[in-house]
Amino acid sequence: MLAALAGLTACNGVTAGSAEPGDVRFCREVRQCPAKSPLVESITMLQQSGARPRFDPSGTRVAFDRKDDRTGFYHVYISDLDGHVVQQVTGRPGDPFRRNSGNAVFSPSGRFLVFIAEENSHALDRVASTGDPGVGLFCNLWAYDRQSGAFTRLTDIEYPSSVLQGRVDYMAVVNPHFSKDGRRLLWTERYANDRKKKWGDWRVMQADVDDGHDGLQLRDIRIGYTPAQGNYVTYMGQFDSGQWLVSGNLDGQDVFGMDTYALDPANGQRRNLTRTPTFWEEDADVTRGQHVIYMSNQDSAYRYDTDRDWKKQKITREYYLTDASGAHSERLTYFNDPGAPEYLGKPAIAVASDVSPDGRLLVGTLGVDYGGQAHRMFDLSLMLIRFKNPE
Repeated sequence: MLAALAGLTACNGVTAGSAEPGDVRFCREVRQCPAKSPLVESITMLQQSGARPRFDPSGTRVAFDRKDDRTGFYHVYISDLDGHVVQQVTGRPGDPFRRNSGNAVFSPSGRFLVFIAEENSHALDRVASTGDPGVGLFCNLWAYDRQSGAFTRLTDIEYPSSVLQGRVDYMAVVNPHFSKDGRRLLWTERYANDRKKKWGDWRVMQADVDDGHDGLQLRDIRIGYTPAQGNYVTYMGQFDSGQWLVSGNLDGQDVFGMDTYALDPANGQRRNLTRTPTFWEEDADVTRGQHVIYMSNQDSAYRYDTDRDWKKQKITREYYLTDASGAHSERLTYFNDPGAPEYLGKPAIAVASDVSPDGRLLVGTLGVDYGGQAHRMFDLSLMLIRFKNPE
């Protein structure tokens, strides 16, 4: 993995100081790693275990989820920028969540934390990974009030409790985001189980937000966007113009070749920002300067076989930057480049991330593949990327 806090021992038991540059252990043992990109000042380890981070409005706290190795379930935590966990939000004794929770986002006021949580009982609940926060199967939206400590259910999707109830639709809720003005909550929903399509059918949902003294509530839950072509879309942010930042196979390409788009929600018109139908672009953010940071496998040594399950295939991914028109793209990270300072020595992915409100930092998910040649097995951690000139 990337740079760990000084003095920590690497996960493979090698003592700090014994590894060399180009070894995963090396970057675990230093406070900061340099970077190849001229745009990046440094890369720092934030959490040795974690995924799907989001900044709070002040840019001094990060919400993320982490797997409990004992149970296999993810829970929500809050960290400061020095890597100290200041609060465990879910997975505590007495809270309503016995299974997975995660993919959390702060409200613009910072008072509330909205996240997804897997139902405690449903079909296929014997498998811990069914409600992984990166996919959101069998989940609903919840809010946590940081002032009162109260939890509020925001959606009430009913899921079959047993396959004996008949045909099971594997619905999902994932990727909650607040609009820039804080008046709406948007999220991604799997709404149909079309077995002729990879992953079923997905759409963007939205609702008006009421965050008064009685807590956060949703009003007028409605469909925000359903692809006319393709079957997958996910909402990831909003430009100052009001256009949405989304990813999906909106031009009818294979989902393994999804692109990132600027979408006008009023008329459905879109602008493809990446235009690479054979590569996978997703996990994007809009910066303060209206640039887009996204992940892609365009420079990976591995290529997806579209006839195989993506979860079983070897892959690497890096972060890239483009302008709002998609005319200029530049690579930001080089975790898989043997000539780069941040090279890890094993296949790596840079995925779900968030840009700080001042544009100076990106908090991201870094996965290192310890699965060998036969299969993949990613160990996920959190990193902080500091930019030289925030855009």
